[in-house]
Amino acid sequence: ETVAATAIQRVYRGFMTYNSYILDCASIILCQAGARKWLAMKDAARRRHEKRLEAVTVIQSAWRRFLAESNFIIALSGCVLLQCFVRRYITSKQYKVQQRTRKNAASRIQSAFRSRLYFNRYIDSLIDIIRCQSSVRKYLAMKKLSQLQRIKSESAATRIQAAFRGYTSHMDFVLTICDVIICQSVARRVFR
Repeated sequence: ETVAATAIQRVYRGFMTYNSYILDCASIILCQAGARKWLAMKDAARRRHEKRLEAVTVIQSAWRRFLAESNFIIALSGCVLLQCFVRRYITSKQYKVQQRTRKNAASRIQSAFRSRLYFNRYIDSLIDIIRCQSSVRKYLAMKKLSQLQRIKSESAATRIQAAFRGYTSHMDFVLTICDVIICQSVARRVFR
């Protein structure tokens, strides 16, 4: 009986110990599961928070980039507009100077052309006058020569020579005056 009671006690204590062990294992497993669940939830919350922070950073970055691009486009358009106004002002100023220069150049060209035209007309009329004078003098000299030949043949030769020398001297004098007038005219045009 004591052996049987000891055996029963042993089996009962083994059963109770086993049940206690199983319950302890179950409790430990439940505690571990709870702790793991709590750690997993904490880790998931941390990850969600990190994702939210990353999303906030991405959104802020995109918003700041959008603002920077908008400000850049506004500043760039302002710069382009300012450049446009400055270039327009410079171009209009250059155009006015160019127009004044063209008007002055046109006036100078007209003045030079008219001066040359009137000078050529003056020279042509002077040459015509000299030719007429030369023809008249030649005619008068020939007339006088024929008269002198009729009057005296000896003295005629000396008189003809004197008249011819006077005529050539006079023609040299007239041509010299023409050359002086031409030189003066050219000098006046050059040194204006």
